[in-house]
Amino acid sequence: MTAATRAALGEPAFLKLRRAARAFQRGELDAEAAVAAARDAAGNAGANALAALAAHLPDEAKRDALLVAVEAARLERLETL
Repeated sequence: MTAATRAALGEPAFLKLRRAARAFQRGELDAEAAVAAARDAAGNAGANALAALAAHLPDEAKRDALLVAVEAARLERLETL
C-alpha cells in the first residue's frame, strides 16, 4: 500500500501525509487535525489515503476516531457542493 500511495500522491504529498499519520499515532494531532493535514497535503486523495491507512492502526479507538473524522470531512465537503 505504501508504494502505491506514494506513487499516487507524489513524494512531497506522501511525506506530509506520513508525518500527519505519525503525529496522530503519537497523540500529537487529534483525528480532525490529521484529516485536515492529509487534505492540505493532497486534497481528497490525501483524506482517502489516510482512511485506507487507518485500517492498519492497531489501536481500535484511534482507528475508529480517524475513520469518523474522515467521514465527517467527506460529509462536510458534500454539504458545500
